[in-house]
Parts: sequence; C-alpha cells; structure tokens
Amino acid sequence: MEQAKQHSDSVKFDEMLLALEAKPITEPSLVRISTYFLDRYNTMSINMSNDIDSGTLTRIHSKYSKKNMFLLLARNEINDGVFNRKGASCNEDTMIIYQGHFQCFNYEKEYDEAMKEIHRWKQ
Repeated sequence: MEQAKQHSDSVKFDEMLLALEAKPITEPSLVRISTYFLDRYNTMSINMSNDIDSGTLTRIHSKYSKKNMFLLLARNEINDGVFNRKGASCNEDTMIIYQGHFQCFNYEKEYDEAMKEIHRWKQ
C-alpha cells in the first residue's frame, strides 16, 4: 500500500514538472534570461519561482541535474529558503540552476557577471 502511494506521489510530481515545462515564463527579468539562453545556447528554461522550496529542492534538482534545461527563480516568499540554503545574500534576487551548478545574483546590478559565469558552465 505504501509503495503504491509513493508511486502515485512520484507520478503526480512528474506531471507537475511537465506542466511547468509547458508554462510560459512571464516574469520580465526571467523572460530576458530565458530568451538569452534560448538564443545563445538553444536551451530552454523553466520558471520554478513558485514551485520550488526547501522541501522540493533536492527532488527537483535530481530530476533536472542531467537535462539540458535551465531552472530560473525570482526570489519570493515561497523560495526564499532555497536562496538562503544556497548562501545567497538578502540583495540577491535571482537564481539560475543548471546541471548541478547554481548562480545567485542581483538581477539589476550583476546580470552581466552572472551570464559570464553561466557561459563558463556551458563550455
């Protein structure tokens, strides 16, 4: 019975992730980042801002750790614990996760430097 429940939970989780992959990104800062990644690397992005928290971080990370896809987060009350867990300062408002790497930065002040760091990941 417990095994069936775990399987059911896993299926629901996978369905939620598939729905997120199909959902358009509307947060202006994340649209810019997503467009850059698509144009520069032909790589899709997912807005995980409202769907990732400290409790789901490990599970989501394991699902995407080998995929050629960027996970984008604009800091909010839901994901603040993820930013804290990754050591982000209080002024860092954006996070990008890609194949085991993560980059937290202040979108307005550190965008260019963050993109340079991510370029190193993709080489």
